[in-house]
Amino acid sequence: MEALESSLDPLIKDAVGYAPKAFLALITLIIGLWLVRIVTHVLGRMLGVRHVDKSLATFLTSLTGWTLRVLLCISVASTIGIETTSFVAVMGAAGLAVGMAPSPRTTAG
Repeated sequence: MEALESSLDPLIKDAVGYAPKAFLALITLIIGLWLVRIVTHVLGRMLGVRHVDKSLATFLTSLTGWTLRVLLCISVASTIGIETTSFVAVMGAAGLAVGMAPSPRTTAG
């Protein structure tokens, strides 16, 4: 029984030490999702008032919402303690690839 208690003791100490980070990450996630909903709603209304084409307005609000959600997930992961540098680098490379895709290609010869 003592062996079980001695093996669980470090686990309990780690869990207690990790609890504030997890709580802060949960609060960040809840507030962030609420703010994303508000921003996308306001953007949709602004585009509607400006008489932007409905399909374009839907696309822009959806793109904005998903971009903000991805950034929120990276922020929450960073709050928990996950190293997010590689995620940001991959997103930057993907953005560069998407941005370069429609550019005209030159051919030699």
